[in-house]
Amino acid sequence: MKKTLTLILVTLFSYSFVFSQNNSTKKADRLYDRLEFVKAAEEYLKLDDSDLNSEYVITKLANCFYNLFETREAEKWFKKIINKNLTKKQKEIMFDEGTERPFSSDLLRESRKGFYHCANCGNKLFASTSKFDSGTGWPSFTEALPGAFKTKIDYSFGMKRTEYHCAKCGAHHGHVFEDGPGENGMRFCNNGLCLIFKPTN
Repeated sequence: MKKTLTLILVTLFSYSFVFSQNNSTKKADRLYDRLEFVKAAEEYLKLDDSDLNSEYVITKLANCFYNLFETREAEKWFKKIINKNLTKKQKEIMFDEGTERPFSSDLLRESRKGFYHCANCGNKLFASTSKFDSGTGWPSFTEALPGAFKTKIDYSFGMKRTEYHCAKCGAHHGHVFEDGPGENGMRFCNNGLCLIFKPTN
């Protein structure tokens, strides 16, 4: 099983959760914004337990350690925000870069209008209007919602592929290919277990 570096690669300086900054994190946040990650991490770690265990601070700490190339420490912090309701298989796919069996997802037959969300954090990822039958055995989409994902290059199995992860929690979702039917030519090949569908009517 691959190392859980998936989580770490989601970290970008411009990324932030929807949690509000408060007075207790202001000093650390200023250091973080100035890319002074060593000092920022030190300040975040001084916070009391109520702040230190917040999703906002956990994410900031993970980002600090990733940008300092301390990947093991970053992974440790990101694992703290894994949804406890995920099944063992979902965790394997989303945080160990596994893959579900083709044609095993009930979402392949989903045809209602609505949106597809990240199963770990609830982030809205795809509109149903972008879904199509690719014949590959995995739910496929021509485009993602703006800002839904971050990408990295995956060299596993002797191939060069573009892997994408939820921009909010870092969960692995699948790979994107340039053979889709839409105007942009993209095909987002997503593991169904990583998605939750919410109909709009």
